[in-house]
Amino acid sequence: MPVGTREGTDALIAGLDSLRVGIIVFNGDDRLTYSNAHFRYIFRTFDDLDAIVGLTFEDILRRLLSEGEIAGTRAINDPEGWIADTLAFHRSRDWTPRIERLSDGRWMEVKSRPLDDGGAIVHWNDVTSLMRVQMRFEAAIESTADGFAVWDQADRLVLHNRVFARLHRAAGDQLEPGITFRDFMTRTSESDVFHTGGDAAQWLDRRMEKHALPVGQSTLRHVDGRWFLMRDRHTREGGRVTVYTDITELKERERQLIERGRTLQSTVHELEMNRAMLENQASSLVDVAEKLDYEKEAAERANESKTSFLRNMSHELRTPLNSIIGFSEVLEQELFGRLGNERYLDYAKMIHTSGDHLLTLINQILDLSKIEAGRYELVHRHFDLREVIEDCTDILSTQARAGNISIDLSLPDEELEIEADHTAIRQSVLNLMSNAIKFTTEGGSVTVRLEQEDEMARITVADTGIGIAPNDIKRVLIPFEQVESSMSVGAQGTGLGLPIVKSLVQLHGGQLNLASTLGKGTTVTIWLPIEACDVPEAGMVGQRPFGLIASPKG
Repeated sequence: MPVGTREGTDALIAGLDSLRVGIIVFNGDDRLTYSNAHFRYIFRTFDDLDAIVGLTFEDILRRLLSEGEIAGTRAINDPEGWIADTLAFHRSRDWTPRIERLSDGRWMEVKSRPLDDGGAIVHWNDVTSLMRVQMRFEAAIESTADGFAVWDQADRLVLHNRVFARLHRAAGDQLEPGITFRDFMTRTSESDVFHTGGDAAQWLDRRMEKHALPVGQSTLRHVDGRWFLMRDRHTREGGRVTVYTDITELKERERQLIERGRTLQSTVHELEMNRAMLENQASSLVDVAEKLDYEKEAAERANESKTSFLRNMSHELRTPLNSIIGFSEVLEQELFGRLGNERYLDYAKMIHTSGDHLLTLINQILDLSKIEAGRYELVHRHFDLREVIEDCTDILSTQARAGNISIDLSLPDEELEIEADHTAIRQSVLNLMSNAIKFTTEGGSVTVRLEQEDEMARITVADTGIGIAPNDIKRVLIPFEQVESSMSVGAQGTGLGLPIVKSLVQLHGGQLNLASTLGKGTTVTIWLPIEACDVPEAGMVGQRPFGLIASPKG
């Protein structure tokens, strides 16, 4: 059917109305002569064809703006500028498509085609789904830390992310879509954004060579000191993708490894030089080690001999001492009649007191020698600590009253039972309380407190006595050490009481702590496990022997 006939024209119009593309036709005076049904569907403002026939393209644009049909950023913020740009695009009859966003969220691709009579036909095609895909893709490449750019089959820029632009320090007009890769890289080489080695042309040739490969990559150094791995890859459509990845940290590690390699070579050289010297010293060290072993064995034999001597001597001394103490007590109490001169009675008391003191010293030396030799055997049994403290208080009450010293007890209401050696614990408490009374001035007090802390029993003995200087606190825990300033009240001591207590407590797996202030008093605290536990080997409590090799001072 000929198009020039009425039937042909109706058929053509029916065909255009059936298309899913909006079509408007303008004559040589740029006035609308035709609009298909889909264009009027897109823009509900133009629901009547007769109402828009004869309108110019500019009239249509202004109608669309006034009715709020266009929602592009430029159209909203600068409507006159948008109209001017759109008219210029329309009159240029450029085949390049233009994208417009509508107020209902759709995206339209606008194309103009010239007609023989000087008019134009304009297509409005819905590309919303494609634009959404593109926006998701652009959002994805914007979120990456790498520089990213896409080039089409003609090697023209399609899109890029901000990292790519900042990396090349390119302004917006320098990265307009459509610029060729060669033109852009020529500008890059001339701007000295990357180190070119002094020859920009040669650098550009190498860059183009890598870009042309199916998979090309090279390392580039930026003017700010960073290093980038550049990779070019072909796409399935024939275009290319360029990616810049920051590898500065890897380069720094590489530099450090090289530097370490040099240092290692120097170290190896020094080691080789020292090896011969070390080999010579090794034989000397062997001789020294053998001598040390010999001396160690000799010291151990001497220490064992000393311990055995002290033990045997103590046993030999106890027999005559018991006789001396017993006979002096008979003389002191005048069991067989008066001695006559009272001075003999005073001498008998002094002999009895000195004998008791010497016997105490011998017994303490025996205890220390047993512990040091690993022969102090603990006999564990269950008993109430309260009874031990009360028993010790009864024994020492006469001594305390003689010095006008009060003993204050703070014991729990319920029994505090532990599993330990009753004799050792009783001796420890006696030593602590006796020391506290001995070094407390007249009118002072001694406080004994018993408490339970988790799985431990804590005994605290505090006095208001003369105290110990800070520098002497460690010394009083060493066997035979006596602090002269602490003896100013006339009390005598052997220097073994606290060391024995510390050793016995450690043999039980406990701990001793001493705190003192000169002139204000001393507090000794011991912790004992409620249940018996494994402890270090006897004789090595506290990580070293008691050191009885050294003779007592004086």
